Amino acid sequence: LRLLLLYIITQEGIRDTDRNKLMEMANIPPQDSSAVMNLRNLGVSLTKATRKSAKSKKEKKSKRRADDVSFELSRYVPVLKEISQDILDDKLSIQDYPYVKDPILST
Repeated sequence: LRLLLLYIITQEGIRDTDRNKLMEMANIPPQDSSAVMNLRNLGVSLTKATRKSAKSKKEKKSKRRADDVSFELSRYVPVLKEISQDILDDKLSIQDYPYVKDPILST
């Protein structure tokens, strides 16, 4: 019974005929079959979505990716790297980042 429940959850639902066949092959009594039906109360879909709805979900995801302009292909850049780069370029605000010691004057 546990394996059947795990299978239904991981496959995001199966067809009704397949579920009935699996329950018959596993010799699961009718009173235990209610446990499978109660998966619906936990938010698990028992039946697989039709192919049309699956395609529409994929199309929606691809459209969302195309519309997302802020998506970067580079790796994460830590804030400390940006701050240290601003220090080197002398672009850092003194009000936001004051000196701990007097600055060294270069001649």
